[in-house]
Amino acid sequence: MTNSPFDRAALSQAVMQFVPPLIRQTLLDETAFNEELGLKKKTMVSFGESGVPIQRAALFDAIRSVLAGTKNAEVIDEAGNAWQLRNEVDDEALPALTLSADGERLILPDVATLSDDVGIRIRSFEQAAVDVNLPIDVKEHWRKILEERALEDGEIDILYRDLRNTPVHLERTLRSEINEGKSSISSLVPSSREYYSRLVGSYDGSASIQEYAASVGQPFLNSLSKWQPYEGFLFSLLLASHSSLTSEIQVGRLNNDDLLKAFEFIEANGDMLSLLGAFEIGLRILPQRPELDPLLAAFFKVVVASD
Repeated sequence: MTNSPFDRAALSQAVMQFVPPLIRQTLLDETAFNEELGLKKKTMVSFGESGVPIQRAALFDAIRSVLAGTKNAEVIDEAGNAWQLRNEVDDEALPALTLSADGERLILPDVATLSDDVGIRIRSFEQAAVDVNLPIDVKEHWRKILEERALEDGEIDILYRDLRNTPVHLERTLRSEINEGKSSISSLVPSSREYYSRLVGSYDGSASIQEYAASVGQPFLNSLSKWQPYEGFLFSLLLASHSSLTSEIQVGRLNNDDLLKAFEFIEANGDMLSLLGAFEIGLRILPQRPELDPLLAAFFKVVVASD
């Protein structure tokens, strides 16, 4: 390829048209790839039902200004309309940014990681990471960066992709789409490899399910319990496809009320896999939790009636 920066960029853009969309997007998300070939992206972001498009660089610069203390900042969308950006929280709480124009008001997602205030950056990130149960190694990676500096424009996309590629976020997305009467292939079959690792744990070369359950399954299921005992238990039941995995699901962090609540939820709403897993766990802990006896009897009737 020619050494001319213009030719390299032009040829690269032409070739990228023939690359499969998923691979193309992955390459364009890599900063080093873009810098080497001299590619520059004009990234747009959109908000609201009308999908108001605004150039990302201009928006993020305005956000940095407001987070630094400016009362209002003006942002121009692609149609030339002026929007007023402001922070509606004046105290030490996390920022609440809004865009408003002609009677329309849009609430922006949390982008406090653009702030120069390290305390605000860390609090914002920790809240988001805990909310979706971000893996410890990923969490430490971002925390290290945020302790040193605010995120750059492109890093915001990468961070939010990490937050989205989690089972918790996908569950919420699916629930929202079902309530709205729609669905998408990207939600039903996520394309992210990270998502699947966070769903079942990273494959470590185990030769059998029993080996996997002991080496990866046990610490993975334990991490779900540490994250949120009740929600983590329900997520764990989705891995109850084999007795070796079910035997690693512990309920020690669940108090009696939450345990009963979880079993009652499974009786009313659980899929067959989760119900069978809860049944196996219930039999195992029945001597210590005799209050589960009526629910286990109900589970048994459901299993028998399912043919």
